[in-house]
Amino acid sequence: MKRTFLSFVCLISLCASLQARGGIKQPAVFVNDTVSFTWHEDNPEQKQKADFVLKDESDKPVNFDFACQSPNVADVEKQKTILFLWEDMAQHGTGQFNFTKNALSGFFNEVSISADKFAVAAFNRRKNEPLSLKQLTGGFVSDKSQILSAIQQYKRSTETYREFPNRSDMYTAIREGLELLQSGEENVKAIVVFTAGYSMKNSGSDSEPQVLLKAQNVHIPVYVIEYITKSGLASEPENFAKSTYGLFQYYTAADQAKNGLKDIYATMTKRYLGQDYKINFPFKAKPDGKTHSFGLTVSGVSQDPVSITAPAFSLWVWIQDNPVLAIGIGVLILLLIMLAIIWIIKSRKKREAAQQSEIERIEKEQQAVAAAARDEAAKNKQDLLAYQQGEERKKQEAQEQAEAERLTLQMQTKNLYPRLQCKVGNETFSHNVNAITTTIGRKEDNDLILSNGTVSSHHAKITFTGSGFEIFDMKSTNKVIVNGQFVEHATLKNADIIGLGETVITFYL
Repeated sequence: MKRTFLSFVCLISLCASLQARGGIKQPAVFVNDTVSFTWHEDNPEQKQKADFVLKDESDKPVNFDFACQSPNVADVEKQKTILFLWEDMAQHGTGQFNFTKNALSGFFNEVSISADKFAVAAFNRRKNEPLSLKQLTGGFVSDKSQILSAIQQYKRSTETYREFPNRSDMYTAIREGLELLQSGEENVKAIVVFTAGYSMKNSGSDSEPQVLLKAQNVHIPVYVIEYITKSGLASEPENFAKSTYGLFQYYTAADQAKNGLKDIYATMTKRYLGQDYKINFPFKAKPDGKTHSFGLTVSGVSQDPVSITAPAFSLWVWIQDNPVLAIGIGVLILLLIMLAIIWIIKSRKKREAAQQSEIERIEKEQQAVAAAARDEAAKNKQDLLAYQQGEERKKQEAQEQAEAERLTLQMQTKNLYPRLQCKVGNETFSHNVNAITTTIGRKEDNDLILSNGTVSSHHAKITFTGSGFEIFDMKSTNKVIVNGQFVEHATLKNADIIGLGETVITFYL
């Protein structure tokens, strides 16, 4: 169970990184006080303007124009290379075998494949052999009759397995398929897996996170067409397919699967090319030749900053742009030089007559006035800062109050009042969660008081976020355990087991 949980955590991490995978196609361009750049992502699912956040060097949001530029498939002539993986498990009887055979036969009978290349390979268990795939077409071919003949002539496996009879080495087969496709020429590539969805999870089989990472790195989407057996729908391959930018579909009838496969084939090139997003924003930079960086966040993930270099300062260009101001400055400089000469001559004549004591008195008075002015300015600045901070605190408190009222109303509307079943030593009691935040600890100022020496004064808190309840470790001594795992923060589900020191709490939603 621990290994399965770690694999799931790894898969979620990979999916999060995949959602934000992208980059700027070309360096940002600065024209007429406007910065422009194009952001590309392999992800074919179109993003919205709200998924992008730009901030200037002061960390303030930047308003920008946004346009999605989907690839024009008609202008892109790219050959497709597709590998079909046929799961053949005898335990499923003839149902799964005929489902795949009829779906593939119907597909190749009805579509025009042009110069695209296809290969069909069957798999079940690896059985300690070097390869798990059994190639039916002898490689990638464009001859439709050859492909159909290979499908029709293939005889289903009659081999059954004592342990886990429903499970195949699906991820090992996908990994081998990725290696076959990776070695070919550059074109639109994809793997389509016909499976019942139940895969092996032992030391001899490839793990889902490992194969997912490989598919992401080589940019080969995996499409999964699942046959629903009497065991029901296996949901595990769905996240895997979507995380490679493929699709997940499930059927019980071969004719439906054939039509779904035709839809996949028709949109495969467009999905493979991903999406471009054109972004423009105003920026009036000083002509100082300095580089300015703008923070970019896509779908909540920070990206490399958008950098733009301002043009270098040119005196001649500045004079051409500001002729009147340039003449005024020139005249002022000449006047200042003349005044300086006159002042020097007069000062020399008066210097011997001036008394040193008078000079010192004047200097002291000037210093006193300047000091008083500085003190007054500093006081005014402090008063202004204190006022601004007070206004910010009021605004923040109002926002927090409004959010608390919104969440409280949401709890009331949805009737979400979890119950905490607590066991402290031999004592068992319940506590109902009636507020959006419930603090737990040993001290009496907590909402839920646990009088046990292993519980910290303020051990943890449970917060309603609007979509569910989450628990946070409040820097406790003995930490927070959820379902046997130490966590600093976790989303709670019904019947989750929470450990606070020697206290056990069951969360019922």
